[in-house]
Amino acid sequence: REAQLLFSQPRPSRPRPATRLHATSGDPASIGIVEPLVNQLPRQERETFMGLLRFLSLPVDDVWFSAILLILVRFRLVKKLVMASQHWRRWLTTYCRRLRSQEDRSLLIEALDTNQVLQKTIRLSGGGFLRQGARLVSPAYVGDTLELGGFENMALNTEFVLCKAEGLQHGKPVFQSRNKEFMLSSAVTDQGKVWIVSPDEKFQQTKNQGSPEGWPLKRFGALLVSPVDAHLLEAPQLNWQELTESGKWILQKNAGLVKIRRPALPLQVRVMPPTAPSIVDYSDSYVQAMESPLVVWATFFLILEVIQFFFLHKASTKSLSNRIIKFMSRLRWLLTSTCACLALFRLSSRWKERRSRGKAVISDVLGVQSSQREARLSALTILMQTFVVCSWWIWVLAICGIKVGRLLLSTSVGALLLGFVGRDVLSNMLSCLVIYLTQPFAQGDWITLEQGQDGWAEEIGLFYTKVIQWDKRPLYVPNFRIVQMLVQNNSRMTNRRVRFDFKLRLQDIPKVPAIVEDIKNMMSEHPQIDSVTHRLVGWRQVGDYSANIWLSCYTKSTEQDIKLSHYIAVEQSVLERCTAIIYKHKADFASSTELTVLGGGAQEAAQVLNERNAAARIHGGKAPNGAKELTVRVVEEERDIPSRERELHDTRNAVLQAGEEQLRKQKAEVEKKEKELKDKEQELKDKEHRLAALEAEEGDEHGDEDKVKVVAEPEIAT
Repeated sequence: REAQLLFSQPRPSRPRPATRLHATSGDPASIGIVEPLVNQLPRQERETFMGLLRFLSLPVDDVWFSAILLILVRFRLVKKLVMASQHWRRWLTTYCRRLRSQEDRSLLIEALDTNQVLQKTIRLSGGGFLRQGARLVSPAYVGDTLELGGFENMALNTEFVLCKAEGLQHGKPVFQSRNKEFMLSSAVTDQGKVWIVSPDEKFQQTKNQGSPEGWPLKRFGALLVSPVDAHLLEAPQLNWQELTESGKWILQKNAGLVKIRRPALPLQVRVMPPTAPSIVDYSDSYVQAMESPLVVWATFFLILEVIQFFFLHKASTKSLSNRIIKFMSRLRWLLTSTCACLALFRLSSRWKERRSRGKAVISDVLGVQSSQREARLSALTILMQTFVVCSWWIWVLAICGIKVGRLLLSTSVGALLLGFVGRDVLSNMLSCLVIYLTQPFAQGDWITLEQGQDGWAEEIGLFYTKVIQWDKRPLYVPNFRIVQMLVQNNSRMTNRRVRFDFKLRLQDIPKVPAIVEDIKNMMSEHPQIDSVTHRLVGWRQVGDYSANIWLSCYTKSTEQDIKLSHYIAVEQSVLERCTAIIYKHKADFASSTELTVLGGGAQEAAQVLNERNAAARIHGGKAPNGAKELTVRVVEEERDIPSRERELHDTRNAVLQAGEEQLRKQKAEVEKKEKELKDKEQELKDKEHRLAALEAEEGDEHGDEDKVKVVAEPEIAT
């Protein structure tokens, strides 16, 4: 009973330690600053939004989150985690197959290329398949391993594996050491075929020279030589010769191929399908784009926590502490929203970089589909970034307690002044937005401007569009100028046109129909000419010295066919085939030669050449010595009239002709005016006669005997 009374007595209260005021998660001090933003929402939506804010306020109000995040980023732990997760995700897509027989292993070795990728699908004896394009993951090597030993040079006592990259040497495979320093290959000497071990550099030199038969072993750079006609299918294969440091060959009876190691069957292999996710470099990953904003946020957050801790311990009243807490909470939310906006902005830019074709690095047409895809990608990116910036601006105004409506109303006058002062800057920015939204061209397109400049749109900025011309000189065009001018987008062409004018000799006119028919057949059979668009060829014109054959067709509309290199190749192919057809019919291209003869011998030269041309026409269009027709222009020196007087004479004649032309124009205008005045005079006379007739009728009706006054005719000055 005494114990019950003792324990039932109330204990004396202990003084509680003073607790530091802090804005915890869900505290109105941290969330109430944005509450006016959601007060106008319905009750259910408002509660949902406030619950989301309380959840998001956890990293904003807890210092441990920023500290851990800063440690992970600074010590590169985030990079290691990201790369490890990619490798792990890639490993999860692999699968295992079992090689049960030697035939399965031989099929796998034959199907693998130098990068351990299957070049064809193989079926295993157990019923499984290894698909084409799959990559061998483990084991790294499934072939035979040759082990050499017993030599004095310890570097040569190593293992050799099959090297498929080098192909065959004299019909035999080539093996490479594990450290990739030596090559084991076949060579042909005077005694017969042998196996030699040589350094990799020397092997590459002899391979480039063709490795002819009968070379001495020193020229091969051989360090080891097997017996003649030895084979590497069984071990041991001894009695190999070794080259000593003194340059002498020594027969090593107990040295050579000592062992052949083959994987034990059944052998389990792990392969990776071609659809496995690729490894993205950390510098191109989304996490790396967020590193800088996260470091800035964590660093400044810790600084704000230290400042708040200092001021709270210096505060003397509770109201002052609450003010400090509210102010620091606003700063934390402002810092968080700014860093979040920066992170989203960088993420959208990184997303565009990973899907974009990049800047105009190559001077070639990339196709209409690539251009439209790039334009849509740019438009979507600029819309996302604009939405992020606008949302951040509204959020910052809400945190600072500023109403958006009042701000817009108060800044309307300033915006009006800014529009007058900086209208060029604003017009460039709005034109940039218009270019992104309307998509007339995209980054990397080949465009031609209205003034004739053409090049590649390397970059579309806020104020200028950078165009790299064909001579690699950059051209900066303001955006508002591009919106107003005509722009030709050459990258969105679907086909490239091939057009030629073949000028044949007039004497080959009887052969033209056959030539045209053969060219038509050639165009219909050409594999690189588009069959959907027109393929036209015909005899279009007979000129002064030639018969013109016109040809027009297009390349195919694939992305590869419209590239510049392929277009030039198609154009050359068509030109070569047409030339071959023309020469097949024993026709030739027309040519015109103009000869200018000065001095007194001009008439004699003209007479000789005319006689030669007449002889050529008599012989059926062929000159006696193979000469072609010549058009002669004879120029005689005018020695009687000096050059200065001749120029003055020509100038006077030109002035007189211009004066006469002007007088004729004035005379024509005067005649036209006179004709118009005569027409008006005749109209006035007709009106007077009609008026007199009307007055006479009225006088007869009322019995008036007044005479009709006659209006005098006005004088018309001419």
